[in-house]
Amino acid sequence: MVHTGSHKCSARPVRLNHSSETDVGRNMKARKAPDTCYLCGDAMGKDRTRDHVPPQSFFPEPLRRAKNFSKLYVVYAHRDCNQKYMLDEQYFFHSLAPLARRTEAGPAIWQTVDKPILTPAEWTLRQRISREFYRDSAGHVRKTFEHDRIYRIAKKIVRGLHFLRWQTVMPESWRYDFNLHDPYNRPPAPLLQMAEENVAWGEYPEVFFFKVIRSERERFQIWILFLWDWAVIPVVVHEGDCICIRCVPEHPPNAPELVSP
Repeated sequence: MVHTGSHKCSARPVRLNHSSETDVGRNMKARKAPDTCYLCGDAMGKDRTRDHVPPQSFFPEPLRRAKNFSKLYVVYAHRDCNQKYMLDEQYFFHSLAPLARRTEAGPAIWQTVDKPILTPAEWTLRQRISREFYRDSAGHVRKTFEHDRIYRIAKKIVRGLHFLRWQTVMPESWRYDFNLHDPYNRPPAPLLQMAEENVAWGEYPEVFFFKVIRSERERFQIWILFLWDWAVIPVVVHEGDCICIRCVPEHPPNAPELVSP
């Protein structure tokens, strides 16, 4: 997949139907902390920290207070492994979430980001993101993104969800393909159809839910992340022995046998 370079702003939300079955089941519920860091795969011992998937900061504090978000997914990682993503997580939220202003979570997001007193780091980040807005030749306000930072966090979220589901570490070295969609850059029709046909998982769909399918035969996974009823981020994960048409070009382009895990 190839990402697009810019997006129109102030868009109305993409409201995709999601299943009422939002309980992710016993395989995704919080368990006793395993001794394996889901990011590096090494044993943790006492050097561990709780990590929410997606980050707790994606659930604005005013919304957490109002709705008692007590069932966020939790995994465990080395403190150093986790902290390496901190700045990119801040960029992800502050760059994407405010664009969901017209959604259910929008008012709480604005209470979080539009505060009058900022730390120096917050001020620097705000200035950086403000420079990503521009007007195109038709006069529309548009925004660019640092896609590498956006996709790095999407990859971290998928690896955390995979660890919760299968209790195995998803190697960082596998091939990952990403894209970013919004109301003016809608997902392609086949992806929308695939999303409609599969169960949605997530306790709080107004902020985050996801869908996942896996090809047992060709050994790849498709994760579709839905954030704030505004952003859709599909992530295709090619497992180490993936034989899809992209990984093995000479492989006959048969339709993959996709199954819901």
